[in-house]
Amino acid sequence: MPLIEVRHANSYDPTQRERIIAALTAAYSEASGAPAEKVWVILDEVQRDSWGAGGASLQARDAGGTK
Repeated sequence: MPLIEVRHANSYDPTQRERIIAALTAAYSEASGAPAEKVWVILDEVQRDSWGAGGASLQARDAGGTK
């Protein structure tokens, strides 16, 4: 079974998570021909203070306006 794993630093509500899972499943199924019921999706939500870029956490970058 194919597995799509997405790590992101945002928190989505349950409705948004369902839409993301459905969209990823549909896109993979269409592109690969795999039946949708065989496609697994994991959304891994990382806290912004645990994700860094450019030497600072995303939370610190948010607070300082750094992009």
